[in-house]
Order: sequence, then structure tokens, then C-alpha cells
Amino acid sequence: SAASAASAASAASAEDCLELALAEYSAGIHFNPRDGELWQYAGVALWQLARVEEAAGAFRRASDLNSRDARPLNNLGVLCLEAAERASSAAERVSSAAAGAEEVVSVGDEARLLQEALRWFRAACEVGAGQVGGDAELNVAVALVRLGRTEEALAHLERAAVAHPDHQRIKSTLGVLR
Repeated sequence: SAASAASAASAASAEDCLELALAEYSAGIHFNPRDGELWQYAGVALWQLARVEEAAGAFRRASDLNSRDARPLNNLGVLCLEAAERASSAAERVSSAAAGAEEVVSVGDEARLLQEALRWFRAACEVGAGQVGGDAELNVAVALVRLGRTEEALAHLERAAVAHPDHQRIKSTLGVLR
């Protein structure tokens, strides 16, 4: 149909734009490999292109180059949180499948990834959570809840709500946990 063709063209156009942006960031990095901001932007483009391992490498490099920037740390945490979600989904598929399933997922994969996400989010909070507008604090709470540590998440969100009184997602998540 015309609508699906337009949707496909739009998706292709968006991907082309991301590829073009990534090429620009990569060119900038070539000429100035110590620019953490370029690495951060390249990481975002790679992430949106579903090139997760490369995105993680770019975020790590951005963090190494600018240790006072919370954004790449928060982004690394989100990558781990997303990987934990995929591990959880894969574990569900494996547990419901017959023996000989193609996917092999360790029971500890999700918890390990959630712990790693929590580590990155806490690092982002320490560096400067104000840079990410309270999102790192919210993400700490999300990881804690996913790890079954709801009381700790609630206490963390209550402190975050004081520090970020206008952050709507912190307020709404706090309301849900109470």
C-alpha cells in the first residue's frame, strides 16, 4: 500500500540521515580523536543504528576523554538495561521452548547486566546527574526495581525528587512505587 511504502521510505530516510551524521562525526573524530563530544554523538548515532557494541565503545571513549560528562555513563547504563531486557526475553523464550533450543541464556545474564547498568548509572550520578536532567537517578531506581530492591529504589527516588523537583518521570515513578 502507499502508506507502507511511505513508512518504509521514511525509515530508510531516517537511517540514511543517521549514517550521514555518523560519517560526519567519524570525520571529525579522524581530525580530532580527543574530542569527547564527537565520540558521544557518534555513540548515539551508532546506538540508533542498532550497532550496540560500537556505540558502547564510543561512549566509553567519550567518558575516557571527558570524565566529567555524565551522558556517556548514563548511555552505557541504558545499553546494559536494554541488554538485560533482551536477556530476560531470551530466557523466557528458552524456558518455554523444547530441549535443543537455539538460544542459550544463562540464568545470571539478566542480573549481571542489571548490576552493570546500576554501576554505570551510579557513576553518572556521581559525575554530574544534573547534566542528564535527573535521568541517571531515575535509571538507578529502575535498575534497583528490576533487581528486586524496591525499598532502596524508593529511597533513591525520594532523594532524586528533592534534587529534581520538576522531573515528571521521577514524580510519576515515585507515585507508582509508593
